Amino acid sequence: ARLGATGGESGGARYAHLLDGDARNASSSASSSSRSRGSNRAALRLGYAAHRERFAKGLKCELEEEMALAEERLNTWPRERLVAEGYAILGVRAKYEGTLQRDSLVRLTIPYKDASEANPLGQELPYHRFTTGDMVQLSEGDDHEAAGGITGVVALRSMFFITVAIHEDDLSRLVSEGSRWRVDLSANTVAHDRSLAALVAFSEPGGMSGASSMSTRASDKNSSSTAYATLQRALLGVPDENGTLEELAATPPHWAGKAQKPQLAMALKEVREPLNPSQRVAVKSALSSSLAVWQGPPGTGKTRTLIAYIGAAVHLASIQKRRGRGPIVLASAASNVAVDNILEGLAKESFIVDGRPLRVVRVGAPAKVQPWLQQLTLDAQIALHPLGRQAAAMREAIRGQSGPAFARQRKQATQLELTAAKSILKSVDVVCTTCVGAGDELLEDFTFPVAVVDEATQCTEPGALISLTKALSAVLVGDSKQLPPTVVSRDAVDAGLQVSIFERMERLGVKVSLLDMQYRMHPQIAEFPSLAFYKGKVGSVPTPQDRPLVPGIAWPSPNVPVAFVEISAPESRAPDGNSLYNVGEAKMAIGVVRKLLAAGDLAGPGDIGVISPYAAQVRRLQEEYGVGGSPKRNYLDYTEEDKIEELEIRSVDGFQGREKEVIVLCTVRSNPSGDIGFVADPRRLNVGITRAKRGLIVLGNRKTLSNNEMWRSWFKWIDEQNCAVSDTTNF
Repeated sequence: ARLGATGGESGGARYAHLLDGDARNASSSASSSSRSRGSNRAALRLGYAAHRERFAKGLKCELEEEMALAEERLNTWPRERLVAEGYAILGVRAKYEGTLQRDSLVRLTIPYKDASEANPLGQELPYHRFTTGDMVQLSEGDDHEAAGGITGVVALRSMFFITVAIHEDDLSRLVSEGSRWRVDLSANTVAHDRSLAALVAFSEPGGMSGASSMSTRASDKNSSSTAYATLQRALLGVPDENGTLEELAATPPHWAGKAQKPQLAMALKEVREPLNPSQRVAVKSALSSSLAVWQGPPGTGKTRTLIAYIGAAVHLASIQKRRGRGPIVLASAASNVAVDNILEGLAKESFIVDGRPLRVVRVGAPAKVQPWLQQLTLDAQIALHPLGRQAAAMREAIRGQSGPAFARQRKQATQLELTAAKSILKSVDVVCTTCVGAGDELLEDFTFPVAVVDEATQCTEPGALISLTKALSAVLVGDSKQLPPTVVSRDAVDAGLQVSIFERMERLGVKVSLLDMQYRMHPQIAEFPSLAFYKGKVGSVPTPQDRPLVPGIAWPSPNVPVAFVEISAPESRAPDGNSLYNVGEAKMAIGVVRKLLAAGDLAGPGDIGVISPYAAQVRRLQEEYGVGGSPKRNYLDYTEEDKIEELEIRSVDGFQGREKEVIVLCTVRSNPSGDIGFVADPRRLNVGITRAKRGLIVLGNRKTLSNNEMWRSWFKWIDEQNCAVSDTTNF
């Protein structure tokens, strides 16, 4: 049964199957209460309890599975296997690179053993899984230190080094002369802890974290509590007794007051970026609803539409005299990349509010933020604040000192920085952070009129609730036809953790606004996804002239920039038994990349993305190409333009939300049994074939892939368009 399903049974019967342990006792108590005081309130309480118990169980199963896998690797795998599978790098040396707000940046390299071969960049690093934003543990020597190691965050990866942000107090130890270090991927329980806390907050009927900070007037407190209950009930999926869930979601948001059409029109006028009709409908719907849900198929400009909505919402709040009472919008997403896209868009849009520029701040570890957006981080703004400067001077005066007196001064400096942070947060219009980052204790006392959750279909429901429980109204943006949250525990999947709150709202009948014009792909690349996944409702803005064929390969059709290349080479299983790769396919893929680059039409390797569903194939492709990064630049000098130097080789799942001029998709599967595993998921196919702007090349074994219905449909389309490569010799 679905949460929020309706029926003639009592509240206890409706939700009892979702409960366990103490919640069943609550069910019995609620049923008794319903007989004496009416069943509706008891059913509502039971719904919250059912929701909490169900998802708490899923979170527990997922954390246990993740920790068990990490523990198994560290305790049972030999060092050689950890290195071979990319979970550890041995023998690195650290060199100080600079500071990033209050952290120190160190470059980790593997030096040459023979000084005569010395390269200032060191040796090329072996294959590894470390990516920007990952937590890492540094241990001196070759053995992992369970305690006493140094924790850091990856800020930049390259062919020859990784740059890590660490606490300044750990710097002297890490860069000491002659020391060698081991780097391990580190488990992170922060997401679990904050998701669980959000579940607990969400389960309180009519309550809201931070409601008391909205106003000191009792009437305001009561009304804000009522307003929150509207969003809370909509998200739970339980409408009012005489209404529908769609009507509940469409309730005008309390923070906007009694905004009339002229005021909404004034707010929309502040949006300088022109919107197409479907985008404008989505923005208007969100401004006038407590809960809005937008479906953004690939390339339909969801980030641009979100930015327009945020600007309009802040302006509407200004009209309603809501300004001066703290930030208006909490803009969040599942990934740091998506948050930075929103942040960058807001910075470039130059909205004017009350005669001044829109104020935006990025909350989160600076090392997880793109280098060219550092000035918008909270840490950077603290450094410019008078109290932040005072704290920095105190820290500089006692740098390297120890003892109780110096500890007290450090504590005083921290308190000054905390006061500065709260002052900054109160003065801004928009706070940008990941969903997990929204659980930062700095935001604990804030209630936002609006929470925006981008990538809502890639985020678990408890993860999305971290942002949603801080708001009076919400906008969920995602696409249930693309990939769901990554969940490793089978029991967690069974508990519903892989079903996003976006998808659940969609199933329960909340009205979904479809963004129906795509701006990314050549219209022929976009044709099949629109027909197969969106009932042909998504049109294309780019013309063939806007997306000319990329020279370098013999496209089978001169009018369609799509090619399927037959690969007969067999798949192989990786040593760990958990992934697959295909050597022949990898060689062909990198050969195609080199031809495209040799033609000289593309600006650089960064215009190409090579993607595969399998981690082992990603590793094989990286080895085949010798993939790296921007080896001559350090993190502090890295700019947006430098991305063009890098060929990106990623998993399909990791490339969701991204785009390139050309995409090479490696499907890997090639076997006589026709088994294609999770390549059969149509959502993975949709993501894979919708990343390219000017050219899509798919490599695979047609006979193997054709055992799946969606892939058969795609091959039928390929044949109709004459896009199959018959002779790879001349391709």
